Amino acid sequence: PITGSKDKRDMDGYKIGIEEYDCDPSGFSTLVDAMKSSSVAKLSISGCDIGPVGLTTLANAISDIAGMTKIDISKNNIGADGAKALADVIPASKVQTLVIGDGVEISTRGSEAETLDFSNKGFGPGEVVLISALVIPFSAGVNWVDISKNKIGDEAAQVFFEALRGTKIATLVISEIGIGPVGLTSLAKVMSDMAGLSEVNLSANKCFGEGKFRSGNPNGQHDIDKDQTGWTAFCEALKDKNSIQTLVLA
Repeated sequence: PITGSKDKRDMDGYKIGIEEYDCDPSGFSTLVDAMKSSSVAKLSISGCDIGPVGLTTLANAISDIAGMTKIDISKNNIGADGAKALADVIPASKVQTLVIGDGVEISTRGSEAETLDFSNKGFGPGEVVLISALVIPFSAGVNWVDISKNKIGDEAAQVFFEALRGTKIATLVISEIGIGPVGLTSLAKVMSDMAGLSEVNLSANKCFGEGKFRSGNPNGQHDIDKDQTGWTAFCEALKDKNSIQTLVLA
């Protein structure tokens, strides 16, 4: 944990995760400052428990590390804020490749591929923000995108959906990404600007909010209609979206 982290432990004292990131980024800041006058071309900080503060520290120095062309930031908890800080400085730098997950490299100059499969990569909000800023806008030929089975949430999903405006994407697989009514509403707002969209997979999301079991009975009926705002917005968008042929809600 080169930026310092606080372990989360169970009742028996065993480590079960990280409770707090970036507790002490002073050492990493010193390392980054030293790299400013170096000829480092490739940097791997994979699995170093770096959080948003640590990544922002690196982002602030990127323009001063002239030879940097590849950075591996995989297996960290960079967060949406850290990702945005990095995405903001990448276009003016010489960095051409970012490694954001196990075997997942993205070109900071976009992709020529027609399909982008980022499903089940262990991504959080940060990785999706980077994809939204550095891949989607510069990949004109993409018509199929899958970000399913990643813990993304509403906030990062909104950034991702905004990036889809004006694209030629026909198939969008966003099952099990942790979105609720807020995320679904943000998707509804961009659908009119996605002329080719024909298939959407929304499976295993909390489209109606978290809900609850009635009367505390675990065998009772689930309150599936807790919050219909997102679903209502999505259905309204469908009225004017004749291109959609397949909608998956399993």
